[in-house]
Amino acid sequence: MSSPSTERLSDAIQAVLFVADGPLTENAIAEATLADPKSIRQALNLLAERLKNEGGLCLTRIAGGYQLSTKPEYAEECARLLNPPIRRLTRAAVETLAIVAYRQPVTQSQVDALRGVDSSHSIKLLLEKRLIEERGRKPTPGRPLIYGVTDEFLHYFGLADLTDLPPLDSLAVVAFERGDGAHAIAEDHDDRPAHGVEQVDQEAHPSG
Repeated sequence: MSSPSTERLSDAIQAVLFVADGPLTENAIAEATLADPKSIRQALNLLAERLKNEGGLCLTRIAGGYQLSTKPEYAEECARLLNPPIRRLTRAAVETLAIVAYRQPVTQSQVDALRGVDSSHSIKLLLEKRLIEERGRKPTPGRPLIYGVTDEFLHYFGLADLTDLPPLDSLAVVAFERGDGAHAIAEDHDDRPAHGVEQVDQEAHPSG
């Protein structure tokens, strides 16, 4: 049975997470609540258990922090509220995103070589959606930009960090089968060849 102080701290953490614009680390929660790490973890466990058994929200550990999220069973209702709906990703964008995730830091020319087609449009789209970001320039002739995934990418796929990345083919399946409306990904009926994903799968490993 939890103590009154733990219950109060659990409520305070829920309020802090509600007003936050992104995941909060335990340190950030400590700054807001002035509680010690042990008490915070106890309160987080209590909050997770309470939300699990009631309401439409759940506590999610994501991108190295904690965030309140809607439960999957209410995805359809939440999706109806989004007007207009978030622009969907194409198959080409999903392929490009997978390559960046597993081979980062990576240049566009490296992505192009793996996919066998020009990826500039997909990279632009992923930058606009903040799923990837520029990580500087590669110290080679021409100094091309290099790219890596963002915390938004971790949030999109429900990952705590890059060590949670699934096998590459599983990532594509997750992307195409998500049915939560806001994050749904539509297949792009593009006839261009795109064989790079299979090539990456043979030697790709997530980098921390």
